[in-house]
Amino acid sequence: MKEQLSAKIVCANVVATEGMSDTKYKPILDSYEKLGVNVGETHRNSKGLSIFNAVHADLILEQTIKELEDQRFFGLQGDGSHDKARKPQEATNIRVVDKSTGRPKIIGLEFSKLRHQDASTTRDAMFSTLQKHGISKAVAEKKMVSVSVDGASVNMGRHKGLKALIQNNPGMSGVIQIWITGDGGGICLSTVLIIY
Repeated sequence: MKEQLSAKIVCANVVATEGMSDTKYKPILDSYEKLGVNVGETHRNSKGLSIFNAVHADLILEQTIKELEDQRFFGLQGDGSHDKARKPQEATNIRVVDKSTGRPKIIGLEFSKLRHQDASTTRDAMFSTLQKHGISKAVAEKKMVSVSVDGASVNMGRHKGLKALIQNNPGMSGVIQIWITGDGGGICLSTVLIIY
């Protein structure tokens, strides 16, 4: 039974992380079986794939919450974009120090679908993502030492941008901005690091 579950979880993870179609799940299990791996007869369809992906996602979320609880401080990173249907979304990442290596580590938390791509919706999505990962607004005000975003007006707007919303929050008012710009093959990139 354990061998069957392991094979299905590994297969579901490969399908999900490689962005494969759900229809690839069963043929990969069939290939495992041809190699002598006991994959059993149940959960060999898209419903089984969904179940194993959900279990795996829950385990990853639990591990991430535990890792973030142990952090003394963190940096928040956000980047807005559009999905395939051209609907706005926000990628929220967190930067921490890896306790085992002492080196910086970026943990991808979530892509949030946005109703609008404005600063308040972006901020709400980022803080909602933090809450899902065990970081309340009160904890964020104590542990968050930086916010890293690009120079888009939704982020840098003087009065209504994400920067202004964060600066105007009483718990996060000591903001210093550091602009990092670079030329990536003719494209000028600007990143704003907001340090508390």
